Amino acid sequence: MRILKNVRELLSATRQRMRPSAPAQGLLEFALALPVLLLLVFGVIEFGRIMQAWLALENGARFGIRFAITGDYNPDYCDDAIVALTQPGAVFASVGRTQLENLDRADGRIDCMVPDKINGNPVENWDEYTSALQDWARLPSIRDAALAGATGIAWENDAAISGDYLAYLTFPQSTFSQNYRGNPAAPGYLNVMICSSRDSGFFVEGPPQDPHYYDNVVSNDHLFPMVCVDNRGANKRYIDDAGGPGDRVRIILTYRHTLITPFLSSWWPTLRLNSSREGLVEKFRTSRVTGLTGGIAMAPTRTPTPPTPPTFTPTP
Repeated sequence: MRILKNVRELLSATRQRMRPSAPAQGLLEFALALPVLLLLVFGVIEFGRIMQAWLALENGARFGIRFAITGDYNPDYCDDAIVALTQPGAVFASVGRTQLENLDRADGRIDCMVPDKINGNPVENWDEYTSALQDWARLPSIRDAALAGATGIAWENDAAISGDYLAYLTFPQSTFSQNYRGNPAAPGYLNVMICSSRDSGFFVEGPPQDPHYYDNVVSNDHLFPMVCVDNRGANKRYIDDAGGPGDRVRIILTYRHTLITPFLSSWWPTLRLNSSREGLVEKFRTSRVTGLTGGIAMAPTRTPTPPTPPTFTPTP
């Protein structure tokens, strides 16, 4: 009995000595496990954020290319097209903004369509005016469609970060520069590039090592991934182009995603994500009609002069 009593006293004394150290031991174990737990939790969240941003870019590229191949445009950009195409150095600089605006307004509204006749008098180069105005208006319209599809990404709609696309298209593109294209190193940067194979003169090029390539940003660590270059003139220049009927058009979205994972974000604060789609521009200026049976037949198209006698004229 005495031995059993001594064992009980020894166990009781041991418990009393161990009891004060138990809370400190649990706190130490929690402190050691907390960083690993946080990394796992934030890693799952980070992976979900990256996946969501990438899927949004993919969806934006799909929206943009589906709109681009139709040849459609938003008539609200026709006023901007007139300004851009009549500024000094532009293709219709000699025509003048007022004259081109009056030609476009001859049918009652600004819609990037110059009629072939005004008050019975034929309009010279009406088709060139119409094509140029519509081609310009298509670019911001395609960009809007791409941004609508990319809804959900936290991009910065700030000219200093993501640029001013209308100003970029309006800016005289006589020099090899990327003015108004924003800061590709800034978190939340979003860029939409539109390029085509028109006349084999437009092509996609990687970033050059030209300090004037940036708008007040010089950093080889955060280059634009690729740009559309017009090589048709004596000097190549940066300018987007959506192509014409039968041309291939490519939409490229670039987004600088901000990371939030502790420790990782301190030395890797952002991640550049890209998405692109390519398609064949429909021959939208040639209308065709199909029926439930039979082959494809040509539909009537807008003809500068009415036929005599006034009968249906199937023109290609």
